[in-house]
Amino acid sequence: MSTELSREAKFKYGGNTVSNITSLNWSINGEVIEENNFDTGTIKQAILGRKTVTASIEGQLDRADTTGQNAIRADFFDSTKSRASDFSAWAIEPETPATGDILFGGAGFPTSYDEDRGDEGDGLATYSMEYRITSFTESVQV
Repeated sequence: MSTELSREAKFKYGGNTVSNITSLNWSINGEVIEENNFDTGTIKQAILGRKTVTASIEGQLDRADTTGQNAIRADFFDSTKSRASDFSAWAIEPETPATGDILFGGAGFPTSYDEDRGDEGDGLATYSMEYRITSFTESVQV
């Protein structure tokens, strides 16, 4: 039976799970292009243009996660990387994929990265990141 992603979703970067994620959201926004069609009278017409897809990721900072969190951070700060093809592939999938589960993946790159060192008394260091998705595929776990 096919299922949608649930609370147990994970984000993978370069085939490696990014650890300690506490929040994973994505949004798709379409560009509205206004056009003028004089046959419609006074109602302004529009068409849907290109779409922007962004994943927002938050989690507990884990310096030991060398293949997940640290790999994304290192790539983000690497001045030689500027195109989506310079970065590793991403994937969003259930924590334990089962037959029929929906899997997402593609190319992209981080556009922002923030760390909070936990100075407010709880001592918990966290991070947040925006990830621009430039290609998108959907598949079903077999």
